[in-house]
Amino acid sequence: MNNSSPFEDLFKNFFVNIRNSFRYHDKYLNLALLLSIIPFPFVGFISLIIAILGLYLNYLKKFEIDETRRLILIILISILNIAISLTFAYNAYSVVNSFFYEIIGKVGDFISSVLSIPYI
Repeated sequence: MNNSSPFEDLFKNFFVNIRNSFRYHDKYLNLALLLSIIPFPFVGFISLIIAILGLYLNYLKKFEIDETRRLILIILISILNIAISLTFAYNAYSVVNSFFYEIIGKVGDFISSVLSIPYI
């Protein structure tokens, strides 16, 4: 009788495959892949630059294996990361900006109403 769960075998094989994939590919491309997942536009730009440089090096056949698929994956994730995080940052900036402008407007209205009180 087998005491191990099929789920344990599935997850063990999944994590072993991920570990082997990271060992198999270039360490800088692995770094770019990890950076492309972090949801900050600047980090996404760094990942995109590494991937574009990697495309050039892959074109010159400087890698031991063909890294084209990993490079395309990094570029797609980086562009998606940059687009989504910049959209979120712009929306957050708009909300915060309108909130502070509203407060400043209300303070200005209050000050002008206080200063325009007629003297009895």
